[in-house]
Amino acid sequence: MTTQYHYLPRKKKRARFPWFLLWLLLAAIVALYFFSPWKVNVLNELVVVPVVEGVQKNYQASLRISVNKPGLVSVTLVDQGSGTTATVSRDVFLVWNDKDVTVPFTVDGPCTLKADVGFFRTSTIIDVGLGVSLKDVYVMGSYYQGKVNLYERPEGYPTFKVVGTATAEDGYIPLTILKNYGFDVQGDATSVSWDLDSEVRVTLDIQNSQIRFLSKRYSDLSYSLPLGGTLELSENGAVKGEGVVIPLPERVTSALGAKTFPQVGLVLHRGYFTVEDSPVRIFEYIDKFGTYLLDKATFDKDSRAREVYGHVNALKLKMEEMSKDFSEVWLKDRKETEALLAQFVSPSDRACELISPIPNPIVTSYFGEREHPLLGTTVLHSGIDILAMAGYPARAAGDGQVVYTGYGTQWGYYAVLEHSGCVTVYAHLLRLPQKQEYGKGEVFAYTGASGFVTGPHLHFEVRIGGKPMDPRPFIGIK
Repeated sequence: MTTQYHYLPRKKKRARFPWFLLWLLLAAIVALYFFSPWKVNVLNELVVVPVVEGVQKNYQASLRISVNKPGLVSVTLVDQGSGTTATVSRDVFLVWNDKDVTVPFTVDGPCTLKADVGFFRTSTIIDVGLGVSLKDVYVMGSYYQGKVNLYERPEGYPTFKVVGTATAEDGYIPLTILKNYGFDVQGDATSVSWDLDSEVRVTLDIQNSQIRFLSKRYSDLSYSLPLGGTLELSENGAVKGEGVVIPLPERVTSALGAKTFPQVGLVLHRGYFTVEDSPVRIFEYIDKFGTYLLDKATFDKDSRAREVYGHVNALKLKMEEMSKDFSEVWLKDRKETEALLAQFVSPSDRACELISPIPNPIVTSYFGEREHPLLGTTVLHSGIDILAMAGYPARAAGDGQVVYTGYGTQWGYYAVLEHSGCVTVYAHLLRLPQKQEYGKGEVFAYTGASGFVTGPHLHFEVRIGGKPMDPRPFIGIK
Protein backbone atom coordinates (compact mmCIF):
# COMPACT_ATOMS: atom_id res chain seq x y z
CA MET A 1 0.00 0.00 0.00
CA THR A 2 1.43 3.21 -1.04
CA THR A 3 1.47 6.04 1.46
CA GLN A 4 0.44 9.42 0.15
CA TYR A 5 1.80 12.57 1.70
CA HIS A 6 0.06 15.94 1.58
CA TYR A 7 2.36 18.94 1.87
CA LEU A 8 1.06 22.35 2.98
CA PRO A 9 2.14 25.20 0.65
CA ARG A 10 5.07 27.07 2.06
CA LYS A 11 4.40 30.71 2.82
CA LYS A 12 6.32 33.07 0.61
CA LYS A 13 8.43 35.62 2.40
CA ARG A 14 7.34 39.22 1.79
CA ALA A 15 10.01 41.52 0.41
CA ARG A 16 10.89 44.24 2.88
CA PHE A 17 10.13 47.81 1.71
CA PRO A 18 13.41 49.72 1.35
CA TRP A 19 12.59 52.38 3.88
CA PHE A 20 16.21 53.29 4.17
CA LEU A 21 16.16 54.36 0.50
CA LEU A 22 13.11 56.57 1.12
CA TRP A 23 14.81 58.11 4.11
CA LEU A 24 17.94 58.64 2.04
CA LEU A 25 15.85 60.33 -0.69
CA LEU A 26 14.05 62.49 1.85
CA ALA A 27 17.35 63.41 3.46
CA ALA A 28 18.73 64.31 0.04
CA ILE A 29 15.70 66.50 -0.73
CA VAL A 30 15.98 68.23 2.64
CA ALA A 31 19.71 68.69 2.16
CA LEU A 32 19.15 70.02 -1.36
CA TYR A 33 16.41 72.34 -0.08
CA PHE A 34 18.40 73.76 2.80
CA PHE A 35 21.84 73.87 1.24
CA SER A 36 21.00 74.98 -2.31
CA PRO A 37 21.23 78.77 -2.92
CA TRP A 38 18.22 80.82 -1.81
CA LYS A 39 16.86 82.96 -4.58
CA VAL A 40 14.05 85.47 -4.52
CA ASN A 41 13.07 87.84 -7.31
CA VAL A 42 10.73 90.81 -7.31
CA LEU A 43 8.92 90.80 -10.65
CA ASN A 44 7.55 94.35 -10.65
CA GLU A 45 7.95 97.74 -9.02
CA LEU A 46 6.22 98.33 -5.74
CA VAL A 47 2.75 99.80 -6.31
CA VAL A 48 0.98 101.65 -3.52
CA VAL A 49 -2.74 102.47 -3.62
CA PRO A 50 -5.03 103.99 -1.00
CA VAL A 51 -7.73 101.84 0.57
CA VAL A 52 -10.85 103.27 -1.06
CA GLU A 53 -13.08 102.52 1.92
CA GLY A 54 -10.71 104.28 4.29
CA VAL A 55 -9.25 107.72 4.70
CA GLN A 56 -6.14 109.19 3.17
CA LYS A 57 -3.63 107.59 5.55
CA ASN A 58 -4.62 103.95 4.85
CA TYR A 59 -2.80 102.23 1.96
CA GLN A 60 -1.97 98.87 0.45
CA ALA A 61 1.42 98.02 -1.03
CA SER A 62 1.44 95.35 -3.74
CA LEU A 63 4.40 93.31 -4.95
CA ARG A 64 4.85 90.18 -7.09
CA ILE A 65 7.45 87.80 -5.67
CA SER A 66 9.08 84.79 -7.34
CA VAL A 67 11.12 82.08 -5.52
CA ASN A 68 13.16 79.10 -6.71
CA LYS A 69 11.73 76.85 -3.96
CA PRO A 70 8.76 76.98 -1.58
CA GLY A 71 9.26 78.90 1.61
CA LEU A 72 8.28 81.77 3.85
CA VAL A 73 8.92 85.25 2.53
CA SER A 74 8.82 88.30 4.77
CA VAL A 75 8.00 91.76 3.36
CA THR A 76 8.96 94.74 5.48
CA LEU A 77 7.94 98.27 4.42
CA VAL A 78 10.24 101.00 5.62
CA ASP A 79 9.72 104.77 5.47
CA GLN A 80 13.03 106.50 4.80
CA GLY A 81 11.62 109.99 4.44
CA SER A 82 12.87 113.11 6.24
CA GLY A 83 16.23 111.52 7.02
CA THR A 84 14.71 108.93 9.38
CA THR A 85 14.07 105.20 8.99
CA ALA A 86 10.94 103.64 10.45
CA THR A 87 9.20 100.31 9.86
CA VAL A 88 5.74 100.98 8.47
CA SER A 89 4.46 97.39 8.19
CA ARG A 90 5.66 93.76 8.08
CA ASP A 91 4.01 90.54 6.91
CA VAL A 92 5.04 86.92 6.16
CA PHE A 93 3.80 84.91 3.15
CA LEU A 94 4.12 81.28 2.04
CA VAL A 95 5.29 81.36 -1.58
CA TRP A 96 5.51 78.20 -3.73
CA ASN A 97 6.61 79.62 -7.04
CA ASP A 98 5.47 83.20 -7.56
CA LYS A 99 2.79 85.16 -5.79
CA ASP A 100 1.18 88.60 -5.64
CA VAL A 101 1.37 89.85 -2.07
CA THR A 102 -0.40 92.82 -0.50
CA VAL A 103 0.79 94.54 2.65
CA PRO A 104 -1.52 97.08 4.35
CA PHE A 105 0.10 100.03 6.09
CA THR A 106 -0.75 103.44 7.52
CA VAL A 107 1.10 106.74 7.12
CA ASP A 108 0.10 110.32 7.86
CA GLY A 109 1.70 111.90 4.83
CA PRO A 110 3.89 111.32 1.78
CA CYS A 111 6.88 109.07 2.40
CA THR A 112 9.81 107.52 0.62
CA LEU A 113 8.98 103.84 0.83
CA LYS A 114 11.39 100.90 0.72
CA ALA A 115 10.44 97.22 0.62
CA ASP A 116 12.79 94.67 2.22
CA VAL A 117 11.89 91.25 0.84
CA GLY A 118 13.46 88.50 2.99
CA PHE A 119 13.64 84.79 2.05
CA PHE A 120 15.40 83.28 5.02
CA ARG A 121 18.95 84.61 4.60
CA THR A 122 18.46 86.46 1.34
CA SER A 123 17.03 89.94 0.97
CA THR A 124 16.06 92.15 -1.96
CA ILE A 125 15.61 95.89 -1.41
CA ILE A 126 13.60 98.14 -3.71
CA ASP A 127 13.49 101.91 -3.40
CA VAL A 128 10.15 103.27 -4.57
CA GLY A 129 8.04 106.37 -4.38
CA LEU A 130 4.44 106.61 -3.25
CA GLY A 131 2.06 106.20 -6.19
CA VAL A 132 -1.59 105.39 -6.75
CA SER A 133 -3.80 104.14 -9.52
CA LEU A 134 -6.14 106.57 -11.22
CA LYS A 135 -9.28 104.79 -10.07
CA ASP A 136 -8.32 105.47 -6.46
CA VAL A 137 -6.77 108.90 -6.74
CA TYR A 138 -9.84 110.75 -5.49
CA VAL A 139 -9.30 109.72 -1.86
CA MET A 140 -5.75 111.05 -1.74
CA GLY A 141 -5.30 114.07 0.47
CA SER A 142 -9.00 114.41 1.21
CA TYR A 143 -8.72 113.26 4.84
CA TYR A 144 -12.32 112.13 4.85
CA GLN A 145 -14.27 109.28 3.33
CA GLY A 146 -15.96 109.47 -0.03
CA LYS A 147 -15.25 111.35 -3.22
CA VAL A 148 -13.87 114.85 -3.10
CA ASN A 149 -16.15 117.55 -4.45
CA LEU A 150 -13.77 120.13 -5.85
CA TYR A 151 -16.07 123.02 -4.93
CA GLU A 152 -17.32 121.95 -1.52
CA ARG A 153 -14.25 121.02 0.51
CA PRO A 154 -14.60 121.24 4.29
CA GLU A 155 -12.87 124.32 5.64
CA GLY A 156 -9.24 123.71 6.54
CA TYR A 157 -8.79 120.68 4.28
CA PRO A 158 -6.12 120.67 1.56
CA THR A 159 -6.96 121.76 -1.94
CA PHE A 160 -4.86 119.08 -3.59
CA LYS A 161 -4.21 115.38 -3.37
CA VAL A 162 -0.67 113.99 -3.21
CA VAL A 163 -0.40 111.09 -5.64
CA GLY A 164 3.33 110.54 -6.04
CA THR A 165 6.64 111.32 -4.39
CA ALA A 166 10.23 111.29 -5.50
CA THR A 167 12.34 108.26 -4.72
CA ALA A 168 15.57 110.19 -4.49
CA GLU A 169 16.67 113.11 -2.35
CA ASP A 170 17.31 115.24 -5.44
CA GLY A 171 13.58 115.38 -6.16
CA TYR A 172 13.47 113.41 -9.43
CA ILE A 173 10.45 111.16 -10.01
CA PRO A 174 10.72 108.02 -12.22
CA LEU A 175 8.48 108.31 -15.26
CA THR A 176 7.46 104.69 -14.72
CA ILE A 177 5.23 105.91 -11.88
CA LEU A 178 3.04 107.55 -14.52
CA LYS A 179 2.17 104.11 -15.88
CA ASN A 180 0.11 103.62 -12.73
CA TYR A 181 -2.02 106.56 -13.91
CA GLY A 182 -2.74 105.06 -17.32
CA PHE A 183 -0.25 107.24 -19.20
CA ASP A 184 1.75 105.78 -22.07
CA VAL A 185 5.45 106.32 -21.35
CA GLN A 186 7.31 106.19 -24.66
CA GLY A 187 10.34 103.98 -25.20
CA ASP A 188 12.82 106.83 -25.17
CA ALA A 189 11.37 108.04 -21.84
CA THR A 190 11.21 111.61 -23.12
CA SER A 191 7.48 111.90 -23.76
CA VAL A 192 4.18 110.80 -22.23
CA SER A 193 0.87 110.59 -24.12
CA TRP A 194 -2.76 110.04 -23.15
CA ASP A 195 -6.28 110.69 -24.44
CA LEU A 196 -7.84 113.83 -23.01
CA ASP A 197 -11.22 112.59 -24.22
CA SER A 198 -12.74 110.90 -27.24
CA GLU A 199 -11.57 113.66 -29.61
CA VAL A 200 -8.27 115.05 -28.33
CA ARG A 201 -4.92 113.43 -27.51
CA VAL A 202 -2.27 115.10 -25.38
CA THR A 203 1.49 114.53 -25.46
CA LEU A 204 3.89 115.87 -22.86
CA ASP A 205 7.28 116.45 -24.51
CA ILE A 206 9.63 116.43 -21.53
CA GLN A 207 12.79 116.95 -23.57
CA ASN A 208 11.55 120.24 -25.03
CA SER A 209 9.23 121.31 -22.15
CA GLN A 210 6.20 121.42 -24.42
CA ILE A 211 2.65 120.10 -24.34
CA ARG A 212 1.03 119.07 -27.62
CA PHE A 213 -2.68 118.83 -28.39
CA LEU A 214 -3.87 116.99 -31.47
CA SER A 215 -7.00 115.62 -33.03
CA LYS A 216 -7.30 111.84 -32.69
CA ARG A 217 -9.08 111.66 -36.05
CA TYR A 218 -6.89 114.12 -37.97
CA SER A 219 -3.29 113.72 -36.84
CA ASP A 220 -2.09 116.77 -38.79
CA LEU A 221 -4.32 119.05 -36.69
CA SER A 222 -1.90 119.49 -33.80
CA TYR A 223 -0.52 122.42 -31.85
CA SER A 224 2.44 122.55 -29.44
CA LEU A 225 2.58 124.97 -26.52
CA PRO A 226 5.39 125.79 -24.08
CA LEU A 227 4.79 124.41 -20.60
CA GLY A 228 4.38 126.76 -17.70
CA GLY A 229 6.86 126.25 -14.87
CA THR A 230 10.14 124.39 -15.17
CA LEU A 231 10.85 120.81 -16.19
CA GLU A 232 14.06 118.76 -16.05
CA LEU A 233 14.83 115.23 -17.24
CA SER A 234 17.60 113.12 -15.74
CA GLU A 235 19.78 110.69 -17.69
CA ASN A 236 17.99 107.66 -16.25
CA GLY A 237 14.53 108.85 -17.30
CA ALA A 238 13.32 110.58 -14.14
CA VAL A 239 11.63 113.98 -14.11
CA LYS A 240 11.71 116.98 -11.79
CA GLY A 241 9.67 120.14 -12.16
CA GLU A 242 7.94 123.04 -10.51
CA GLY A 243 4.50 124.39 -11.37
CA VAL A 244 3.96 122.18 -14.43
CA VAL A 245 0.24 121.50 -15.05
CA ILE A 246 -0.81 118.46 -17.10
CA PRO A 247 -4.55 118.10 -17.90
CA LEU A 248 -5.95 114.74 -16.82
CA PRO A 249 -8.23 112.48 -18.89
CA GLU A 250 -12.01 112.86 -18.67
CA ARG A 251 -12.46 109.52 -16.90
CA VAL A 252 -10.14 110.71 -14.13
CA THR A 253 -11.88 114.04 -13.60
CA SER A 254 -15.17 112.15 -13.36
CA ALA A 255 -13.71 109.95 -10.62
CA LEU A 256 -12.50 113.07 -8.84
CA GLY A 257 -16.03 114.45 -8.69
CA ALA A 258 -15.22 117.51 -10.78
CA LYS A 259 -18.29 119.44 -11.90
CA THR A 260 -16.77 120.46 -15.20
CA PHE A 261 -14.32 118.85 -17.57
CA PRO A 262 -11.57 119.52 -18.31
CA GLN A 263 -10.30 121.42 -15.30
CA VAL A 264 -8.38 118.98 -13.12
CA GLY A 265 -4.63 118.71 -13.67
CA LEU A 266 -1.71 116.57 -12.57
CA VAL A 267 0.71 119.17 -11.21
CA LEU A 268 4.43 118.64 -10.74
CA HIS A 269 6.00 120.16 -7.63
CA ARG A 270 9.63 119.37 -6.71
CA GLY A 271 9.43 115.73 -5.83
CA TYR A 272 5.64 115.42 -5.83
CA PHE A 273 2.82 114.74 -8.23
CA THR A 274 -0.41 116.31 -7.03
CA VAL A 275 -3.91 116.40 -8.46
CA GLU A 276 -5.25 119.94 -8.36
CA ASP A 277 -8.23 121.97 -9.47
CA SER A 278 -6.39 123.99 -12.14
CA PRO A 279 -9.00 125.22 -14.63
CA VAL A 280 -7.27 128.45 -15.65
CA ARG A 281 -4.00 126.90 -16.84
CA ILE A 282 -5.85 124.13 -18.68
CA PHE A 283 -8.24 126.73 -20.13
CA GLU A 284 -5.26 128.56 -21.65
CA TYR A 285 -3.97 125.37 -23.29
CA ILE A 286 -7.39 124.56 -24.76
CA ASP A 287 -8.03 128.18 -25.77
CA LYS A 288 -4.79 128.38 -27.73
CA PHE A 289 -5.41 125.02 -29.40
CA GLY A 290 -8.93 126.14 -30.28
CA THR A 291 -7.63 129.42 -31.72
CA TYR A 292 -5.22 127.48 -33.93
CA LEU A 293 -8.10 125.28 -35.18
CA LEU A 294 -10.35 128.29 -35.83
CA ASP A 295 -7.51 129.95 -37.74
CA LYS A 296 -7.16 126.91 -40.04
CA ALA A 297 -10.92 126.62 -40.46
CA THR A 298 -11.21 130.32 -41.36
CA PHE A 299 -8.20 130.93 -43.56
CA ASP A 300 -7.53 127.44 -44.97
CA LYS A 301 -11.26 126.63 -45.25
CA ASP A 302 -10.51 123.39 -43.44
CA SER A 303 -13.83 121.76 -42.53
CA ARG A 304 -12.01 119.17 -40.39
CA ALA A 305 -10.52 121.94 -38.28
CA ARG A 306 -13.93 123.55 -37.83
CA GLU A 307 -15.35 120.21 -36.73
CA VAL A 308 -12.65 119.71 -34.09
CA TYR A 309 -12.86 123.38 -33.05
CA GLY A 310 -16.55 122.94 -32.25
CA HIS A 311 -15.66 120.21 -29.78
CA VAL A 312 -12.71 122.07 -28.25
CA ASN A 313 -14.66 125.32 -27.94
CA ALA A 314 -17.47 123.48 -26.14
CA LEU A 315 -14.94 122.33 -23.53
CA LYS A 316 -13.69 125.88 -23.16
CA LEU A 317 -17.17 127.37 -22.77
CA LYS A 318 -18.11 124.75 -20.20
CA MET A 319 -15.09 125.70 -18.12
CA GLU A 320 -15.88 129.41 -18.46
CA GLU A 321 -19.47 129.04 -17.36
CA MET A 322 -19.00 126.66 -14.45
CA SER A 323 -15.65 127.40 -12.84
CA LYS A 324 -15.74 129.71 -9.86
CA ASP A 325 -11.96 130.09 -10.01
CA PHE A 326 -12.23 132.30 -13.11
CA SER A 327 -13.69 135.22 -11.19
CA GLU A 328 -10.62 135.67 -9.01
CA VAL A 329 -8.20 135.00 -11.86
CA TRP A 330 -10.08 137.31 -14.21
CA LEU A 331 -9.83 140.17 -11.71
CA LYS A 332 -6.14 139.44 -11.10
CA ASP A 333 -5.46 139.34 -14.84
CA ARG A 334 -7.40 142.58 -15.31
CA LYS A 335 -5.35 144.30 -12.59
CA GLU A 336 -2.09 143.17 -14.21
CA THR A 337 -3.32 144.28 -17.64
CA GLU A 338 -4.29 147.72 -16.31
CA ALA A 339 -0.80 148.10 -14.83
CA LEU A 340 0.69 147.13 -18.19
CA LEU A 341 -1.45 149.56 -20.19
CA ALA A 342 -0.73 152.39 -17.75
CA GLN A 343 2.87 152.36 -19.05
CA PHE A 344 1.81 153.40 -22.54
CA VAL A 345 0.91 157.09 -22.16
CA SER A 346 0.82 159.31 -25.24
CA PRO A 347 0.96 163.10 -24.91
CA SER A 348 -2.56 164.22 -23.97
CA ASP A 349 -2.22 167.59 -25.74
CA ARG A 350 -2.28 165.97 -29.16
CA ALA A 351 -5.41 165.10 -31.11
CA CYS A 352 -6.49 161.49 -31.23
CA GLU A 353 -7.95 161.06 -34.68
CA LEU A 354 -9.30 157.54 -35.19
CA ILE A 355 -11.54 155.46 -37.39
CA SER A 356 -13.49 152.35 -36.47
CA PRO A 357 -11.38 149.17 -36.69
CA ILE A 358 -14.43 147.46 -38.24
CA PRO A 359 -16.27 149.36 -41.02
CA ASN A 360 -19.90 150.16 -40.21
CA PRO A 361 -19.53 148.77 -36.69
CA ILE A 362 -22.37 147.09 -34.81
CA VAL A 363 -21.74 147.49 -31.07
CA THR A 364 -22.98 144.54 -29.01
CA SER A 365 -21.72 145.76 -25.60
CA TYR A 366 -21.03 149.38 -24.62
CA PHE A 367 -18.45 151.14 -22.45
CA GLY A 368 -19.31 151.45 -18.75
CA GLU A 369 -20.45 149.40 -15.78
CA ARG A 370 -22.15 146.15 -16.76
CA GLU A 371 -22.85 142.65 -15.51
CA HIS A 372 -20.22 140.36 -16.94
CA PRO A 373 -21.96 137.74 -19.15
CA LEU A 374 -19.94 134.88 -17.66
CA LEU A 375 -18.84 136.03 -14.21
CA GLY A 376 -22.22 137.46 -13.26
CA THR A 377 -20.59 140.35 -11.37
CA THR A 378 -20.81 144.08 -12.13
CA VAL A 379 -17.51 145.37 -13.52
CA LEU A 380 -16.33 148.23 -15.72
CA HIS A 381 -16.36 147.30 -19.38
CA SER A 382 -13.36 149.36 -20.41
CA GLY A 383 -14.13 149.32 -24.14
CA ILE A 384 -16.80 148.31 -26.62
CA ASP A 385 -17.52 144.97 -28.25
CA ILE A 386 -17.95 145.12 -32.02
CA LEU A 387 -19.70 142.33 -33.87
CA ALA A 388 -17.28 140.46 -36.14
CA MET A 389 -17.05 136.91 -37.41
CA ALA A 390 -13.88 134.89 -36.84
CA GLY A 391 -11.10 135.88 -39.22
CA TYR A 392 -12.53 139.32 -40.08
CA PRO A 393 -9.73 141.86 -40.77
CA ALA A 394 -9.45 144.56 -38.11
CA ARG A 395 -8.00 147.90 -39.26
CA ALA A 396 -5.54 150.08 -37.40
CA ALA A 397 -7.70 152.88 -35.97
CA GLY A 398 -4.94 155.40 -36.66
CA ASP A 399 -1.29 155.80 -37.62
CA GLY A 400 0.66 154.11 -34.88
CA GLN A 401 3.27 151.74 -33.54
CA VAL A 402 2.72 148.33 -31.95
CA VAL A 403 3.94 148.56 -28.36
CA TYR A 404 2.65 145.24 -27.02
CA THR A 405 1.24 141.89 -28.15
CA GLY A 406 0.51 138.93 -25.90
CA TYR A 407 -1.96 136.51 -24.39
CA GLY A 408 -4.10 136.98 -21.27
CA THR A 409 -6.84 134.90 -19.70
CA GLN A 410 -9.49 137.61 -19.96
CA TRP A 411 -8.63 138.95 -23.44
CA GLY A 412 -6.95 136.00 -25.14
CA TYR A 413 -4.59 137.29 -27.81
CA TYR A 414 -4.50 141.09 -27.74
CA ALA A 415 -2.41 143.94 -29.11
CA VAL A 416 -1.74 147.55 -28.12
CA LEU A 417 -1.18 150.29 -30.72
CA GLU A 418 0.22 153.67 -29.68
CA HIS A 419 -0.84 156.77 -31.63
CA SER A 420 0.12 160.44 -31.38
CA GLY A 421 -2.51 161.31 -28.74
CA CYS A 422 -3.86 158.00 -27.44
CA VAL A 423 -3.50 154.25 -27.22
CA THR A 424 -5.87 151.67 -28.75
CA VAL A 425 -6.35 148.08 -27.65
CA TYR A 426 -7.62 145.16 -29.75
CA ALA A 427 -8.57 141.94 -27.91
CA HIS A 428 -9.86 138.37 -28.50
CA LEU A 429 -7.81 138.21 -31.69
CA LEU A 430 -7.34 135.23 -33.96
CA ARG A 431 -4.09 136.52 -35.45
CA LEU A 432 -1.71 139.08 -34.00
CA PRO A 433 -0.10 141.92 -35.99
CA GLN A 434 3.11 141.02 -37.78
CA LYS A 435 4.68 144.48 -38.21
CA GLN A 436 5.77 147.27 -35.87
CA GLU A 437 4.17 150.26 -37.62
CA TYR A 438 0.75 150.65 -39.27
CA GLY A 439 -1.05 153.37 -41.15
CA LYS A 440 -4.65 154.38 -40.45
CA GLY A 441 -7.03 151.90 -42.10
CA GLU A 442 -4.34 149.28 -42.76
CA VAL A 443 -5.26 145.70 -41.88
CA PHE A 444 -3.82 145.31 -38.41
CA ALA A 445 -5.04 141.98 -37.01
CA TYR A 446 -7.84 139.43 -37.37
CA THR A 447 -10.80 138.98 -35.05
CA GLY A 448 -11.42 135.75 -33.17
CA ALA A 449 -12.75 134.20 -29.98
CA SER A 450 -9.62 133.77 -27.89
CA GLY A 451 -9.78 134.37 -24.16
CA PHE A 452 -12.74 134.60 -21.80
CA VAL A 453 -15.60 135.05 -24.32
CA THR A 454 -18.86 133.48 -25.43
CA GLY A 455 -18.14 133.89 -29.16
CA PRO A 456 -16.15 135.75 -31.85
CA HIS A 457 -16.04 139.56 -31.65
CA LEU A 458 -13.58 142.44 -31.31
CA HIS A 459 -13.05 144.15 -27.97
CA PHE A 460 -11.79 147.67 -28.78
CA GLU A 461 -10.48 150.28 -26.34
CA VAL A 462 -9.22 153.85 -26.45
CA ARG A 463 -6.97 155.08 -23.62
CA ILE A 464 -5.73 158.58 -22.94
CA GLY A 465 -3.21 159.20 -20.20
CA GLY A 466 -3.37 155.49 -19.36
CA LYS A 467 -7.11 155.60 -18.55
CA PRO A 468 -9.87 153.95 -20.62
CA MET A 469 -12.30 156.25 -22.44
CA ASP A 470 -15.56 155.53 -24.26
CA PRO A 471 -14.32 154.74 -27.82
CA ARG A 472 -17.57 155.76 -29.59
CA PRO A 473 -16.93 159.53 -29.83
CA PHE A 474 -13.43 158.88 -31.22
CA ILE A 475 -14.65 156.66 -34.06
CA GLY A 476 -17.82 158.57 -34.90
CA ILE A 477 -20.46 156.41 -33.19
CA LYS A 478 -23.22 158.15 -31.25
